[in-house]
Amino acid sequence: MREITRFKGYRFDRSEITLNPPAKNETFKIAPFFELTCKASDSNETLSATLSVTIKTDAATGTRAPFDLKVSLTGDFELGADLINFKKGQVRFAIETLFPYMRAFVSNLTAMCGLLPFILPLIDVEQMVSSVRDANELPN
Repeated sequence: MREITRFKGYRFDRSEITLNPPAKNETFKIAPFFELTCKASDSNETLSATLSVTIKTDAATGTRAPFDLKVSLTGDFELGADLINFKKGQVRFAIETLFPYMRAFVSNLTAMCGLLPFILPLIDVEQMVSSVRDANELPN
């Protein structure tokens, strides 16, 4: 078994953007929604974590964004003795590792669409850890 957890790599699974042209004198509100889903292997030696961000116009509130966006990024980790039995630590490590890649990608994607680069706001890691889906039920 490895001593420390190792990041094996990442891939972008999904990248969609649709531009929403503004009406005259319209202001936009951008409210990103983040989600993290984790899945440990049966042997608990590897972890796959998918971080997703969604930005969209909310018809219910009438809030419009300058673009609708959906990006998903999956990272693979080899769990070491430092985190193999500490589920919340695994999730925290995954978020802290994947978020900078997501942030850079979204900034570049919006810039390539001719918009001012949109830099995702920093996230509350502890809040995200408590709301993660699966992670084998985060028993510890």
